[in-house]
Amino acid sequence: MNWKFVCCSLAAAAVSCAAADSNLFLPGDFEEWAPYPRNDADKMTITGGLAPKNWKCSGSKTVLSRDENVKYSGKSSVKLVFSPGSASELLYQPFPVKPGTKYRISFRIKGENLSFTSRTQAPWGGLQASPSAEKPWIDKKGELIFTRKSGTFDWTLFQKEFTTRPTDRGGMIRFNLPDGSGTLWLDDFRIEEAGTVPNAGKRAASSAEYSFRTSLNRENAIFRSGETVVCSFALLSKGKPAAGPEFDVEVFRGPERIRRETVRSSGRAYSVSVPVTAPGQLLFRAVVKDPGTGRQVQSLTGALIDPEKLKTNIPEPADFDRFWESRKQLLRADKMRIVSREIPSGRAGFLCRDVEVSCPGTNPLRGYLTMPAGAKAKQYPVLLNLHGAGNKSSLIRPRKGLIVFDFNVHGIRNGQPDSYYRNLFNTTLKDYQHQGRTSRESCYFLGIHQRLLRALEYVKSLPEWNGKDLIVYGYSMGGGQALAAAGLDPDVTLCVANDPALSDHGGILDKPARQPGWPRLIDPSNPATIRTAGYFDSIYFARRIGCETHLTSGLTDTACPSTGVCIVYNSLKGKKNILYSQKGHCGTRNTTGEKRIEEIIRDAADRFGERK
Repeated sequence: MNWKFVCCSLAAAAVSCAAADSNLFLPGDFEEWAPYPRNDADKMTITGGLAPKNWKCSGSKTVLSRDENVKYSGKSSVKLVFSPGSASELLYQPFPVKPGTKYRISFRIKGENLSFTSRTQAPWGGLQASPSAEKPWIDKKGELIFTRKSGTFDWTLFQKEFTTRPTDRGGMIRFNLPDGSGTLWLDDFRIEEAGTVPNAGKRAASSAEYSFRTSLNRENAIFRSGETVVCSFALLSKGKPAAGPEFDVEVFRGPERIRRETVRSSGRAYSVSVPVTAPGQLLFRAVVKDPGTGRQVQSLTGALIDPEKLKTNIPEPADFDRFWESRKQLLRADKMRIVSREIPSGRAGFLCRDVEVSCPGTNPLRGYLTMPAGAKAKQYPVLLNLHGAGNKSSLIRPRKGLIVFDFNVHGIRNGQPDSYYRNLFNTTLKDYQHQGRTSRESCYFLGIHQRLLRALEYVKSLPEWNGKDLIVYGYSMGGGQALAAAGLDPDVTLCVANDPALSDHGGILDKPARQPGWPRLIDPSNPATIRTAGYFDSIYFARRIGCETHLTSGLTDTACPSTGVCIVYNSLKGKKNILYSQKGHCGTRNTTGEKRIEEIIRDAADRFGERK
């Protein structure tokens, strides 16, 4: 077996959880929106007349809107669509700063087809400090963060530390987009104190800035039955041991809370010991209320016990293969009807098509197919990019040496206004994950998997596909789809499933009980949901996978717990690898899987004679 643990300090991981509640700049979460006083035609277009509350929005040839479907955290993000000749800026002023204090500025952005007129330009954001709290735009210090990102990429963190001068009292928060084109999402703009500079003057009162330093008695967090897991929590205030405050400690074994206590911090680490006797997972949680902000600060730490021995005792449906073969026959009997039109790829040297393919019994398959321009017959590998939970358009994903088909999970129209997806999410697609779960014929995931099978059929019909390399890739629900694709189609050659959902639905019924992965299809009080869930469990698809498979799992992932992912891993027959970290859902990068994709691209180019 190839078990790996991503090198990530447990203490650092726990502190980062606490840092999530230490933001001094709450307007940076873009949760509050309000009517904007103007919307001049030659200025930035404010969709629906709403803008982030107390932010000033300026510029031209840019459309700003609230996006509740694409966000890094919370309920919404800022979406900016800009075109050549544009200029746009978000400002928040004034923001009080302390003299002689170290701050950490950070934000996250996501890009789609970003390009800029000048190579020296790029989106940037940060805080400019000034001696004036009322007019922070004078005497700019210019402590800015440059992203230097272009193209299409998922949520990416940018951060920088800087120290205010002894005379600084105010600051101006800025985010700027230079001349260019594409779509950018901005979320989780944060300002955190990172320390004080000696002899820089008296500090003003601030929040306690609580955090936890947490550690396990084994660095890789993997234990054996008969051992004792020890988790130690040290409460910190402004980075130093805190004595006096109370905090709560909880320990969970699967869905069951096995321990809860309130601890008064002594300034030293407090340890919790749990003897373990069977395979499973423990989750340690510490929570304290920060008196300065009134918000809860928490730390999560996970441990696995005998992960290679984890298994399900819930039998798979006896006709599992016959059922899915019947769905394949339904598709084979209905010839594909393809409607395709070329659309701008947003990147020179790439072709993109908006594709719709008929799919009997459910919505059509709809997605964006992107490939290098001038592709020849049997030239490139194919990658199916599979979406996580939610409701959004397909994305254009140009990638050198690769055909990428990105299709939206619901078979809905692509490239529509935000209001279209928001309306679906609040009506037809509301709680879609549990729709029809009392029958395998009506379960919403049947339509999802039928479109998945149709997508595999479609990409294999492309003359540009090299006929050899077929990759499936996804996070969360997309990871669950990747496992289903590899289990249902032996032509899949590489499966990369990150924190896969749809795993271990029956775990809640097993003994001892395990926390199932999203969407937790089973209602234990309803036998019909129990019968249905087995046909859509990643574990049973994994038993039929023979290709190379790469998984990730966050040991503090409460959406798709590691126990289910481990059982998936143990069920795989082919070459396999799994990476663990002390991160939450979709926080572990699948470095080995991504490396294999790059190797496949290079090998395919060699076979075709592209590389010399």
